[in-house]
Amino acid sequence: MDDTQTANRIRVLFVDDEPMLLQGLKRMLRGQRDVWDMDFVSSAGAALDYMQQTSVDVVVSDMRMPEMDGAALLDEVSRRHPEAIRLVLSGYAENEAVLKTIGPSHQYLAKPCDAEVLISTVQRSLKLRQRLSSPELLAFVTGLTALPSAPAIYQDFIATVGKWHATSESISDIIERDVGLTTTILKLTNSAYFSLPMKILNCRQAIQLLGLDTIRSLVAAASLFRAFEGSSVQAAILNAMCDDALALAALARKIAEAEGFPSDEADRACCAGLLAHVGILMFLVSDAASYYRVIKSVQKGDASTLEAERAAFGASHVEAGAYLLALWGFADPIVEAVLHHHNPLAAETGAFDLIGAVHVAEALLPPRFGAGESGLDQTYIDTFGKGANVAAWRDMGARLLQKGAPL
Repeated sequence: MDDTQTANRIRVLFVDDEPMLLQGLKRMLRGQRDVWDMDFVSSAGAALDYMQQTSVDVVVSDMRMPEMDGAALLDEVSRRHPEAIRLVLSGYAENEAVLKTIGPSHQYLAKPCDAEVLISTVQRSLKLRQRLSSPELLAFVTGLTALPSAPAIYQDFIATVGKWHATSESISDIIERDVGLTTTILKLTNSAYFSLPMKILNCRQAIQLLGLDTIRSLVAAASLFRAFEGSSVQAAILNAMCDDALALAALARKIAEAEGFPSDEADRACCAGLLAHVGILMFLVSDAASYYRVIKSVQKGDASTLEAERAAFGASHVEAGAYLLALWGFADPIVEAVLHHHNPLAAETGAFDLIGAVHVAEALLPPRFGAGESGLDQTYIDTFGKGANVAAWRDMGARLLQKGAPL
């Protein structure tokens, strides 16, 4: 094996206090030995000692272990080694214990877990990693355990959850207004945390399936929900970004419906539109002052949004956002739409699909929060013979903004 192949191999560390289960993992993953460097340790302490000496790309931990459980281990890993991807692999189904893993882990996999699911989860989590060229940004994004919310919406959410007469509708109405809350709720419902029977694409359905008691438990037991802590100017940028996300989601859905997409694909277009700018939220959390300078640079015409972001952060919001969503287990179509909505031809899907719906919505809506209009990719539109539809799409956007961009 040459040095290049060795350098490209990933290292996965498995942690479980049951020797028989570790042996089972070794047997199950024997076929990955030519692709991964794998190590197996029997305690959280041994895992932390190992990571002190050796760089690890992925940690896969059991939940129920003596002295330090999986949640505490991954919480410690997130602080000491924020660049490492953190997965829980556990058969421990007690609700309180599961809730403890939600913040520290990127994804939760339930035992028994076959090799294909485990391998694909690791591969998908690593797929977009190389797009974040800055080590600092990679560590920041991978180290994230939650996304903050706009302060006013956060306060409204906490107050409403605490009311005995709150309904799933009243809570959904609040969550849908905020990118951070939406991303967190959909992360939970689309993992094995709660073993829901289907992929969930909107908050209303997610809240109905989880139930209010679970939402209240999450607020009480997991450090997932918090308000954005920035200046009033920075909070105003966040509020405007959330407003833009709502408009983008609503128009992407309308375009998808007008193009005859199946209802589930229209739901995906709406979801992708709502999450398209989650990377901007991450930049605001990471360094709001730098992102304010990005906006000013774009407004002066010095650079496009993506160019200014890459100069400031080492990646644009589409790359950072797509990487986080892949880490958190979002479906590939959503991740791809977030990654390619500024440059839809790069996706090479061969059809006008949800990526196209989000791209058109992005291009036709006004740049209200100041990050600059991306522009319609005319080559993409002509490739799929959609030029005659642009005027109707533009009219949809105008009518939607007049109504306040309802989802």
